[in-house]
Amino acid sequence: MPVSASSGVVAISSGGFHTVALKSDGSVVAWGDDTYGQTNVPVSASSGVIAISAGTFNTVALKNDGSVVAWGDDTYGQTTVPLSASFGVIAISAGALHTVALKSDGSVVAWGDNSYGECTVPFPTITVNPSGAIPTGQSVLLSGVASGLNCQWNGSATSGVCTSSKIISTPIVLTASPSDIIASITWGAGCDSVTATTCTINSLPSNMTISPVISAKLSQTITFNPPTGKVLGDPAFDLSVYAGGGASGNPVTFAVTSGPGVLSGNTLTITGAGNIVITASQVGNANYSTAPDVQGIITVAKKNQTINFNPPTAALKKDTINLSTYATGGGSVNPVTFTVTSGPGVIVGSNLSFTGTGTVFVIASQLGDGNYNAAADVQKQIGVTTH
Repeated sequence: MPVSASSGVVAISSGGFHTVALKSDGSVVAWGDDTYGQTNVPVSASSGVIAISAGTFNTVALKNDGSVVAWGDDTYGQTTVPLSASFGVIAISAGALHTVALKSDGSVVAWGDNSYGECTVPFPTITVNPSGAIPTGQSVLLSGVASGLNCQWNGSATSGVCTSSKIISTPIVLTASPSDIIASITWGAGCDSVTATTCTINSLPSNMTISPVISAKLSQTITFNPPTGKVLGDPAFDLSVYAGGGASGNPVTFAVTSGPGVLSGNTLTITGAGNIVITASQVGNANYSTAPDVQGIITVAKKNQTINFNPPTAALKKDTINLSTYATGGGSVNPVTFTVTSGPGVIVGSNLSFTGTGTVFVIASQLGDGNYNAAADVQKQIGVTTH
């Protein structure tokens, strides 16, 4: 026996071939067979220790902060302390090839050799008994870091996989997505939430039942009847005049999905002819789900265009007239063109020349484009003389 164990010892424990002593100052002294390092006390066990226990070839110490330190033979993992035993431990006991720890919440953690089930702790059961309007398809989540849970859904043991040393994630079948569920939940002891769709279980020392009271949010719809008869060039207009929302009280909002239109708030400005596809939306609130989007189509007709054409009414045979100087067209990208329909005249480009005397009839035309209709033809006549 070492001199350091000759005084101040408050507890002792003997293993297979070694002995360990706890001193009143919280330090540990060990001696005997050290084949597996079972008497080589680590620094972490040199102070603050409040309990000791010796296994066959290993040693375990409980510290005053609720953590556990183990050293020696680790063939069966008996000195690999699990995370769940790193806090809240109030008592320890080392067997031949395994260790058990009692936690302050009443739960038990075991590690090491499990050849005879000595580390398989019988876990409590959590049962979920919901009430209220429960449709099908989505889930409420039970999660936690308890040593283990046997999950039951409405008493069915096949509801989910909850295993030892695993973060629990058990989906519970409900009506709609979590955002569409109003859940007033009484979780019971051991859970840290009373009005949520998630129960985080930190420990489960005894059987427990949780009872969600669930009701689905009410639905809401949008009516959207956009205006008809719009023509390019019409003034901007307020789309909210043509829409009505559901009972959530939130405003109906709009977005241009496609087509020649620009939105500023709810005000739509037409930028061209064609179909403007508008999507109307409305978000939900605590009692109403988001409304399904509604699309409306605003058909914008092409704008009419006109030609102003006022050539001189009289000309001499020797003259050449540039007709484009006497004509202006509409808004399309196409130029005004000219055609002699009868009389002694010839047009090259926009220039009209004469081949004789008499009356020349000229038509001015302008094609349309994507935004403008073709202009109505304008016909004028020019009297041609020799002098």
